[in-house]
Amino acid sequence: MKKVSDIRPTLTDSQVLDFCKKGYLVLPAVVPEDINRRVVEYTNEIVLERPSLKIPRRSKEVEFHLPLLEEEWFVEHVLLNDEAAGAVRSLLGKEFTLPILISDHRAETPMPKQGGWHRDGNYVHNKKLNYVEVFYHPEDVPVEKGPTEVLPGSHHLASAPVGHYGGLKGGVRFAPPDAPAGSILIMSYNLWHRRTLSTASGFRHLFRYNYWRTTMPVRDWIIEPDFDLRTASYEFFDRPTTRPPTRDCNDAAEMFFWLSGMHDQFAVMGGQCWPSPHIGLEGEVQGFPGDITDERVRG
Repeated sequence: MKKVSDIRPTLTDSQVLDFCKKGYLVLPAVVPEDINRRVVEYTNEIVLERPSLKIPRRSKEVEFHLPLLEEEWFVEHVLLNDEAAGAVRSLLGKEFTLPILISDHRAETPMPKQGGWHRDGNYVHNKKLNYVEVFYHPEDVPVEKGPTEVLPGSHHLASAPVGHYGGLKGGVRFAPPDAPAGSILIMSYNLWHRRTLSTASGFRHLFRYNYWRTTMPVRDWIIEPDFDLRTASYEFFDRPTTRPPTRDCNDAAEMFFWLSGMHDQFAVMGGQCWPSPHIGLEGEVQGFPGDITDERVRG
């Protein structure tokens, strides 16, 4: 059976930086269709056999804590899926730990009232990435079924209660065509998200679990030969209008430095300086942390 030690990183410098800017990535249809069907069949059978798995909630959405960690086929094809686990390996380093709990947030639709924006419980607000949250859809969840919506860049916001916000510009739905059945969403635990309203009749499955880091961060994902920390773009062009763009640049750069194992050398001078998108006519960049040599910056 495949092991965590067998997993190799699949993300590049640019993709890791993109995660730092947006706070999430989507891997479309990476779980095979036969495994998706098996997951749904297994879930439908076991919730009837073991009603004690049910965790009541205050709506038609019900949470089931499932013993899928005992199923080798699920571990191999979902938790250690080459693309999904490769992305986790890129973000959390070698010997990351597998989830300890798999829950299915199963909603009976329609649900005319959408959920409120929130972060899941026990989040810690900083630029570290010691764990990631993962959502997996074994079936298509079109807009009529109330897919999850995430707010890109919100993992950098320090706001606490966020449920009172309504429609926010820039929200992205984890739904077809960008996220068909078998898709996996990997995101910062701090990212704002919510369940959207649904109009179709049926059930919507959303499997949720976490992975954890066990090693200190180091830049050992796929290194791009031409990637340069001085000239890389830290600007998030599709960001929601929640705060000045320079703050997003600074936070994304700090998170990338932390993931690269160089957080102790991170510094922002301010003004028209790195990592903001102010670049001189000759391409010069001011304010880059000066104690990092070209050799270290270029990997």
